[in-house]
Amino acid sequence: MGTFLATLHLALRDFPREAGRARTFAIDRAATLATIDRLEATIRRRPGTDPRDAIALPRLAARRAWLERQPAGATIDEAALDEQLIHGDYQETNVFFAGGRVSAVIDWDAAYVASRAWEIVRTLDLVFGFAPDRCRAFLAAYRAVQPIAPADLDRAAANYGLLRAHDLWVYNSYYLEGNERVGRFITPGGFVPLDARWAALRPALAG
Repeated sequence: MGTFLATLHLALRDFPREAGRARTFAIDRAATLATIDRLEATIRRRPGTDPRDAIALPRLAARRAWLERQPAGATIDEAALDEQLIHGDYQETNVFFAGGRVSAVIDWDAAYVASRAWEIVRTLDLVFGFAPDRCRAFLAAYRAVQPIAPADLDRAAANYGLLRAHDLWVYNSYYLEGNERVGRFITPGGFVPLDARWAALRPALAG
């Protein structure tokens, strides 16, 4: 996956940016905190028979605390993201393999303009869960095709972590829209901000 993503980024480097869909990286802390308030109130009104409620409430409270500790007016540094067209959702359900190699990538509807580092960090999180050995292998394979600077990865991780902290779609979908299918994503474990997870992973990615 690392080798193919690097090759893919090379192929897309000069592709017209307008070919990708518009993507906003805007965040609004006040709006996110208000949504957390609404979610918490909704959960507390429930009968208490859903074990996911006991997971969601402390997780939302921890997310609120982390967001409130961030500098006022913190925003995504979009200048650090605006590089080239990327796939946008490079993860295992969109990748096919044959003979030990990636043979096809589907679901190009999500393609948008962002940095290569953004897509790498997103893949390290969503596909490998920041597991050091697998992330190191992925990144080494990527770098065998083309370089990626550690500083670029750090900037992308900071941006990605801030955006993920504002992303409440699982809770909105499950509790406000009644989509029970996404309940499988509300699993045991507390909220661990991505900046802490990245700091733990970062030493394994030196180079």
